[in-house]
Amino acid sequence: MRALVLLALLSGCLPDYSTEPRPGQEAAVGMLWSMYRGVGALPEVRWVTGRDLNCFNATSGRNGFFVWPFDCLGGLTLGGHTVYAAWRDGDAMSDTTVHHELFHAALARRGDFDPLHLRGEWSGIVATAFNAEMARGL
Repeated sequence: MRALVLLALLSGCLPDYSTEPRPGQEAAVGMLWSMYRGVGALPEVRWVTGRDLNCFNATSGRNGFFVWPFDCLGGLTLGGHTVYAAWRDGDAMSDTTVHHELFHAALARRGDFDPLHLRGEWSGIVATAFNAEMARGL
């Protein structure tokens, strides 16, 4: 129920996005979803770009998008079927938060969203997945 309330609150606050595939997206998302043992169809990736990257994310040192009640984000996952990620001109897949957001989506489909990043896998499989992206030039 909390998730539905949060989704309802956020629905008017989400940035514009594009679902146009980015270079390396199909290979990266498929590889990541497999590594995370994602269940079912791949989540939809929604790219936030251009003028919608309207704030500075101090954690990443890059521009992101503002979503109330949060702050300036580089990515956001709503349930297990949709992820948002910032895409800046010149980015590669490994420059984005897709590897991070897809892990949230995989967890959500198993009933454990882990919004506070308390699971040990954040420094394990997610780091391994990021390194695999880099090794493949994605």
